Amino acid sequence: MEKSAITDFGQVRELSTPEERFNPFKWYRKMREETPVRWDEERRTWDVFGYEEVKTVLDRKEVFSCRTTEY
Repeated sequence: MEKSAITDFGQVRELSTPEERFNPFKWYRKMREETPVRWDEERRTWDVFGYEEVKTVLDRKEVFSCRTTEY
């Protein structure tokens, strides 16, 4: 069976317990305040948390892409 794109990313290290994964909102708030955009080396993906940053990514399709490259 083929994996979905979401499950291929793996888990976020900071959300390590079932409770944290069920209720990640405190962590989301911390990320929006401290690191609205970050590279997660372990998952090899960008995380974008801030409203304006997410809006920019969604509005500028010519710059941002969901296409992956070989690494």
